[in-house]
Amino acid sequence: MSLEPPFSQRAAAVMAALRAMDDVPDAAAVVAEIAKQGPNPGAKLAERLANGVDPALRAPLDALADHAAAEALRAGLSRTGCEHLVLALTRIADDAGHDADKSAAPALPTARAALQTLIGEVTGAAYERLFRPDGHDGTETTPCAVFLCGLPGTGKSTLAELTAARLGLPAFSFDWFLGALTPFGVVRQDNAAPLGSQLMAAALAGQLRRGQGAVLDAGGFQRAERARWQRICESLGARFIGVECVCPDETVHRGRVEARGRDIPGWPATVTWEHVGRMRARWEPWDEPHLVLDTLQPAQASVDRIVEAVHAP
Repeated sequence: MSLEPPFSQRAAAVMAALRAMDDVPDAAAVVAEIAKQGPNPGAKLAERLANGVDPALRAPLDALADHAAAEALRAGLSRTGCEHLVLALTRIADDAGHDADKSAAPALPTARAALQTLIGEVTGAAYERLFRPDGHDGTETTPCAVFLCGLPGTGKSTLAELTAARLGLPAFSFDWFLGALTPFGVVRQDNAAPLGSQLMAAALAGQLRRGQGAVLDAGGFQRAERARWQRICESLGARFIGVECVCPDETVHRGRVEARGRDIPGWPATVTWEHVGRMRARWEPWDEPHLVLDTLQPAQASVDRIVEAVHAP
């Protein structure tokens, strides 16, 4: 009895078409057959990875099927989908590249992360379509969501907790959410960021539907992520207050990171300075209006500025 998850209907159709070919299909043929199945995660993922795999790469069907099933099993899924066929292509390309150049960096981790980001975008869009339930007569105070974003060690968590206490609002933390899930083996390197973002969106939407605000301790490294949170606020009739925390003194910043000892069950006490550098490289400029806080200033002064923004007309 095979323990491999069966192919989904679309993926099975792709494999049947490939088996009907006279020769070992190349990557271009695999992608073309996936696209014929209509809109699906595999076709979208292939578009994002268009320059990642040589179209002429040969894809032996046994290897394609085995690698795809392994990717589905890795994700704990009961079906092997078209998206896993795309990951399998990347795995085959990695193996071929490694044979030619043993120093070549594998592309599969990037492809896996791209798939998780895509899943987060597709499923996260549902939160942007929510609305306030009946029973709100419009006379209540407009709820407000405060997002504290920035690099690790810039003081986001401290300011989030102080701001929440001052405003009498709950504080939701990216790290606390993921720490709770980590012992169950749910959190992986490729899905940590989109999973955490999704959990933040769910917590935010739940609060705003009840007409209540929240303070969110988030990373917010990407424009699309910040825009998604803002659209959720707009759809639920809430104000979005974006706050970017920065620590302009590198010596102080590094000292904060290396001295941290956060007591979050299931989550590391701190990160390395090298990790901060990687996150800095991922940060996308925040061009929309938002509050920028220099966290070298006293924490209470920063909280005062956030509260001012919340109460501004």
